[in-house]
Amino acid sequence: MREPCSRTRRSGLTGSCVGTGAGPDLDRLRSVIALAGDRAIFAAGGIRDIRDIEQAAAAGASGVLLATALYSGAVTQNEIAVLQQEQRSQS
Repeated sequence: MREPCSRTRRSGLTGSCVGTGAGPDLDRLRSVIALAGDRAIFAAGGIRDIRDIEQAAAAGASGVLLATALYSGAVTQNEIAVLQQEQRSQS
């Protein structure tokens, strides 16, 4: 049985969650965004699919860093393009 992803943060990302598919730490993300003022905050670590990206955007993230989810095909370029178009049409 795999141990749950710990919530250790390094350099603005949940480092121990990178590549685990554990999902982003949305509570922590919201806390960081609240403290960030006008700084852009990017969610990183554990992004599993397009829904995680949508949730990070709804939490106020300026963007996300993707690696495993993009490489594995869990998130596609087409899904990203659709999400960007939807967000632009809402602004």
